[in-house]
Amino acid sequence: GTGLVALHSRSDVRLGRNCYLRKRRHVLLLVQRRAAARKLRHLEVPVDSERGGLLFTAARVVRADGMVVELSEQDAFTVGSAPDDNPFSAVNRQRGGIWILPDLEHGDVVEYVYDTAKFGPEKREDWAVFAPASLCVSGVPTLAAEADFTVPEGRQILIAPRNTDVEAVGRKSGEGTLRTARFRAARVQPRINRGDPYQPSALEPLVACGLAGRTWENVPSLPFAKVRATVESVAELPAVLAEAVGPTEDPGAALRRAFYWIRDHIKYGALSSAAEILESPERAERLVAAGVGDCKDVTFLLAVACRSLDIPHEEVLVSTRHGLVFEDLPADQFDHVILRARLEGEWRYLDASSQYAVFDGTPIPH
Repeated sequence: GTGLVALHSRSDVRLGRNCYLRKRRHVLLLVQRRAAARKLRHLEVPVDSERGGLLFTAARVVRADGMVVELSEQDAFTVGSAPDDNPFSAVNRQRGGIWILPDLEHGDVVEYVYDTAKFGPEKREDWAVFAPASLCVSGVPTLAAEADFTVPEGRQILIAPRNTDVEAVGRKSGEGTLRTARFRAARVQPRINRGDPYQPSALEPLVACGLAGRTWENVPSLPFAKVRATVESVAELPAVLAEAVGPTEDPGAALRRAFYWIRDHIKYGALSSAAEILESPERAERLVAAGVGDCKDVTFLLAVACRSLDIPHEEVLVSTRHGLVFEDLPADQFDHVILRARLEGEWRYLDASSQYAVFDGTPIPH
């Protein structure tokens, strides 16, 4: 084992008015073995999140003899790359906060807490909120865990658990509307996903909440209709991309050339663009001229190339952060988009947003 035990883990998820989502995590870690005391040198807390970030964090060590060592944020807290930041996936790079711990001894308890916030989009009534919470501390046996979810009056929670059979204890308010749900778990053993170090949460007990009343058809993170309309509006490929595509007698080979040109000439960067650009027939020309784009942009260029080659294609949304999709919880769960193209009777999944990308090398079953 790790020589550590999580005495208690609590997650508090609150959706405020104006689509303000706040998450608080509070953890108590007991150092049970001397080897663990030597190995535990830091704690990790999240810093970045879409439309938000870290609000507050604190940490301290309660020695076995009862002495308390308060850690100073100025001296013991720093920010760097998050431990699950996947360099092979070109979604927004993730930063993480690190508490640098003093030398620990057998019997010490490490306590830390952090608050993060996320703001909804401008059209707040359209936000299909998605808020996951773990019922354990990753990789550590957890004696007791709690997760609370709360939404404002007039809204209703939709709950979706994974890898756990715990049931919610809810408080109903007004016409049977579920506004608060609490989950408790005890003696949770860690389940380590050794197959993919970037998806440790895929096997952990998770509970996610969203707002009831959504369907996959009206989740605003699925703007496929507008994307397809914009692709159809592009009269022809940008000249430099058309030159890279070359002869079109073999559509598969031509698409392969387009893929590598896009990969090598469009530098990954998440940039905000006005709607009139995103939905403009000139979008492809502007992307090629700028030489910068994110996953949505390179997928758009691949779609334009497929259209010019009469190759059937579809956009595919991906969740790179959680390792799984809650299919029974229609919400904004996704943070990446790729393209799949129909070649020789099979779907080929293409992601040209990373410098390491290989044509038809995306590990999704065909």
